[in-house]
Amino acid sequence: MTRQGRGTFVRQRTERAVGLRPHVEQAFESGDVSIDFAGFSAETLHGVVQEPLDKIRAGRIGAKSVTIRILLPDLSQSIGLPR
Repeated sequence: MTRQGRGTFVRQRTERAVGLRPHVEQAFESGDVSIDFAGFSAETLHGVVQEPLDKIRAGRIGAKSVTIRILLPDLSQSIGLPR
């Protein structure tokens, strides 16, 4: 049973989620690309940078340098997430 002011509430989303891809594409617009990535695996980053790197190889993007720093957690230490 539902009553006004109680029960399940549905609200409209006020902001749209933004994925990683638009940020990486923006980074590749500059001459010197520098990306710091923090995550549990590099697979997510690999899927996003593969296309811009292919464009560099094909000469469609003229980046002078690409620096990617991947920060991974030390999984030998206790963390607040399941392994």
